[in-house]
Amino acid sequence: SNVDQGPFRLSNLADVLELVRNNTERGSAQLVDFDLYRPSYGIPAAFWAAPLYNGNHLVGVLVVQISLEAINQIMTANQQWRQLGLGATGETYLVGADGLMRSDARPRLEDAAAYLARLGERGVAQRTVQLINNFNTTVLLQAVDSPGVAAALQNQEGATFTTNYLGDAVLASYQPVVLEGLQWALLAEMRADEVFAPVYTYQRQLLISTVLLMAVLAFVAVGLAALLLRPLNLLIAGARTISQGAIQAVADQAAVDPALAATAVMQVRSSDEWGELAATFSEMAQGVRQQAALLVEKEKAIGQLLHNLLPLSAVQRIRQGQPPLIDQASQVTLYAARMGGVAELAQKKGA
Repeated sequence: SNVDQGPFRLSNLADVLELVRNNTERGSAQLVDFDLYRPSYGIPAAFWAAPLYNGNHLVGVLVVQISLEAINQIMTANQQWRQLGLGATGETYLVGADGLMRSDARPRLEDAAAYLARLGERGVAQRTVQLINNFNTTVLLQAVDSPGVAAALQNQEGATFTTNYLGDAVLASYQPVVLEGLQWALLAEMRADEVFAPVYTYQRQLLISTVLLMAVLAFVAVGLAALLLRPLNLLIAGARTISQGAIQAVADQAAVDPALAATAVMQVRSSDEWGELAATFSEMAQGVRQQAALLVEKEKAIGQLLHNLLPLSAVQRIRQGQPPLIDQASQVTLYAARMGGVAELAQKKGA
């Protein structure tokens, strides 16, 4: 078919031939962007062309059709995204100056049915969805309208958090791709949840580790507190023993076994400050025990004296805290005596 006058005169093949005719300089080459190409059953194709010379005479034009499959192999590394470090959702793709893809989308290559369903949910025109399904590609059909594409088409590069063509939050890196007569944008994207997955995992591990550490520290703190407070608790128990009057029982033990009584109140056995305090407390307790024993002896002596001097009923009243009264007296003898000269006798002795 005649490219100039036949049915392909409006194709990008005719465009690349026209570019070569306008620039026949030896060694020059021309490139045209992808477009739907009817001889390839509508599958998008791009063309590269250069003039052919025989000596100084132009004898023809060499035209090379750039395969869409070759572009996809480069952009997807033969669909080995994980091996490239792109994980489960990362991808790289090209976008032309018209905002349409120039390479295939990873979601369509992995699961075409789910991808087309997502497009329908996002309100993409049914005709576009049908063409993507029929041509089995997103090239020249999937629109990408994001800040990264706009910046790359203005010869800028960088990275940003944005939403992709499916509405997913992604981390996108972008840069321009400038070829002879072409202006494309190259983007590398990964979903934000996958980007931050290591951070979330680290946060969970840190939280679990912190909780476990706090539990261990609490257990250790309780153990140390119990260990440190044990001597104090023993001192308190000893003080209560004395305050509750149990020292009398200790005194009774002392009469039987002095070595046993020495440890009956205070059980602290250490050489630190607690031990010194316990020793001092034990000495005080021993002094109290000795005073208690003396009091017991005095009480016995007083009781014996009362028994010798007073009737039994009077002694009982005294022990009960009652005044010593005489119940009955059958015979009473009253004796009165007067002594004189005591003062004079005391003066003489003083002289």
